[in-house]
Amino acid sequence: MLKVTMKDIAKNLNTSINTVSKALRNKDDVNQETKEQIIKEANRIGYNIHSVKNNNDAGSRACIGLVVPDCSNPFFAQIIRSAQQTIETKNMMTLLCDTNESYIKESNYIDTLIYEKIAGVLLCATQTHNEDIKKLKDSNTPFVLIGRFFEDIETDYVISDDYDGSYQATEHLLRLGHKNIVFINAKSYVSSAKYRLNGYLDAFKNHGIEVNPNYIKESETTVESAYSVMKSIFLEGLEFTAVFAFCDLMLFGVYKAISEFGLSCPKDISLVGFDNIFYSEIHSCPFTTINQQKEKLGAIGAELLLEKIISGKKKLSHITLPTELVIRESTSRINP
Repeated sequence: MLKVTMKDIAKNLNTSINTVSKALRNKDDVNQETKEQIIKEANRIGYNIHSVKNNNDAGSRACIGLVVPDCSNPFFAQIIRSAQQTIETKNMMTLLCDTNESYIKESNYIDTLIYEKIAGVLLCATQTHNEDIKKLKDSNTPFVLIGRFFEDIETDYVISDDYDGSYQATEHLLRLGHKNIVFINAKSYVSSAKYRLNGYLDAFKNHGIEVNPNYIKESETTVESAYSVMKSIFLEGLEFTAVFAFCDLMLFGVYKAISEFGLSCPKDISLVGFDNIFYSEIHSCPFTTINQQKEKLGAIGAELLLEKIISGKKKLSHITLPTELVIRESTSRINP
């Protein structure tokens, strides 16, 4: 087969090669309707629009930056895999950046990606600051937020229904007779933490039970940090019968701490997590948890970003995926 070129696209549409070139690079001096016609024709005749480069660019337009807080967390690992698989269907590559929940790292990554004129960015932000989000907007770099979003900045995002998931988790424990429920949340500046706290509080409110603020703690989203927080709760002398953790990974630290204090799950303490990672199901005491559609978070986020890159779509998309309670062996009715 003969190689398809820009000349073929221009000839088929009765336009100039220069116009085709500008449209495929999403230049502002070509109107949106013309861009869409050219992109449609390019796809129809099999032209690889992702191979287009601008000679003045420092880097390739065929690469997408994927910036996440923790690659070692199975929750993010599934999102990464799904996003990569979606991106690869368009013959594009991903550049993986792990911020370790550090805004300094995140900001440095974003600066580099913008400088290298990356095609686009999929980002789960640390959310301690938002200057790098503004940089992405000011540089006209296409980007989509996944898992977290900013209420004060208009962006494309794909998130889970954190409020409803937290409400389901808390209500499940309340229905089992638990009233003293410890909630170990992530840091309050994280959007998902804010909505999960609201779900926890509203579940108590709707059951007519007053919440003791001493039962609400914050932790880094790691096994080690949650383990440390759980130990400090025991040392405080708080009386509780259940623990709800921001994520499953933290629940492993919680379980370790209660075991060291001679308690068992669920006989003495019921446990509920969030995310439904694979290891929660095969644990010695399989965790009750809230399922997030991890594959869809990655795939839909990637699809939105690709649409912005390929068609130059300007209209913002806000997508919230439903969550679901998965009941396993780590929760039981309270022992009188």
